[in-house]
Amino acid sequence: MAVVTVTYNSSAAIRRWWTTPTTGLTWIVVDNNSSDDSAHLARQLGAVVVELQSNHGFGRACNIGAATAGQVDWVAFVNPDVIWTTATLRAFLSHLPPGCAAACPLLVDEDGVPQRDLARESPRARQTLLLYLLGAAADRRADAVHRELLHSMDPLVDVAVTSGAFLAVRTRDFYSCGGFPDWLFLNYEDIYLCDQLRKLGKVVVDRSASFTHAKLASSSDVSTVARSAETARACSAYLAQKESVASWLVAAVGILCGFTLRCTIRHPRALRVLPSLVSVMMDEARSLRRGAPATAEARFIT
Repeated sequence: MAVVTVTYNSSAAIRRWWTTPTTGLTWIVVDNNSSDDSAHLARQLGAVVVELQSNHGFGRACNIGAATAGQVDWVAFVNPDVIWTTATLRAFLSHLPPGCAAACPLLVDEDGVPQRDLARESPRARQTLLLYLLGAAADRRADAVHRELLHSMDPLVDVAVTSGAFLAVRTRDFYSCGGFPDWLFLNYEDIYLCDQLRKLGKVVVDRSASFTHAKLASSSDVSTVARSAETARACSAYLAQKESVASWLVAAVGILCGFTLRCTIRHPRALRVLPSLVSVMMDEARSLRRGAPATAEARFIT
């Protein structure tokens, strides 16, 4: 068993939640060229630290961490803002069924409320259009999927997509499906990985194992605008790879309209990134449609 954690200016999260050195397992921290002391703190806590010379994004950094782990049965990708110990992680993995390719525990916020992205369906163009134009409240199917998870009598619940904040993957299945996609820089890489893993086994949420996740605290210095732009870009790339050209185009218009509307209301100065966002969405979609996706680099997060 190995744990892979990707850090990017995450020292505040490490100082707050990781107070005890972790022993008894292989723990690898891949640092995406942080400007703070994330790597130094992780070493003090006993991690094997891989320091990258540039920000490679989440998925590529996870792949590097998994390769560093070597021959293990399971690799758990755990964000810096999740509270965990060796004992709780071992207990979580100990009773997963043989046919399980990946699993996520019940992630709760600091008030104990289960997080909504634990159980999701693979997004489609129509769902994305509604989400960007009308907001999360318009996605009634997502509400239904979340309720099904919370009301299930079975501790192990099959899901289509679960959270990448704490995702344990059977190593052989991880490599069989190619790992995380390196053509996504940030966000949607967990969705794509779950899509591929479901071809090899079940993706489950274990409701009997609960971990606290202080969402977005692991890189709190990343601006809302930069995060939103990278998310929009990733959503577009994911749909370009999955949907028809017409469906992607409809979704892309919705993504850009929603992004523009939110920037106009909340961050007017952020509209200056819109031309760059349009350009990168078009370029990446064109590359993906041609079947030659390039490795995604940072565009909006510096």
